[in-house]
Amino acid sequence: MSSLYGNPYLNHFLLATVEIPAYLVSWLLTQNFPRRLCFISFVLLGALALLCTQIVTDSHPAVIMFLVLLSKFGVLTGIGVLYVYSGELFPTVIRNTAMSSCAMFTRVGSSVSPYLMELVGIFEFLPSILMGALLLLSVLLCIFLPETFRQPLPDTIQQMPLMRW
Repeated sequence: MSSLYGNPYLNHFLLATVEIPAYLVSWLLTQNFPRRLCFISFVLLGALALLCTQIVTDSHPAVIMFLVLLSKFGVLTGIGVLYVYSGELFPTVIRNTAMSSCAMFTRVGSSVSPYLMELVGIFEFLPSILMGALLLLSVLLCIFLPETFRQPLPDTIQQMPLMRW
């Protein structure tokens, strides 16, 4: 956020405020649309917006701020959908353990992410490019997951192959 132009207080306010509509949209999406499609669409939007911030020149600070807000909106909406989607992917017998494992790995990612900003010393655009590439990788991997929208949830591991792809 320190590299964004303009008033840092306004930037912080906007970056915090964008979370409200993102989570509201993710709630509405999970009620009415397929989870995999929603996750892929919004994370792809966030990744492309983040990567586009590297293309826009510094002479357009408003465009850069818009792209940063769009990226955060897309990623947060995707995360909101992912919370519901990941819980539906696992069968009942291992759901709590699997969700705890997912939570553990998100904490590992949160612990590592501040160190990504240190990559600015190597190449100015490397942190954004790396985060955008990881978002695109998550979109690619999600293509291979089954759809869970309005499908019966598996109770056992043996029922997993019956999920609709």
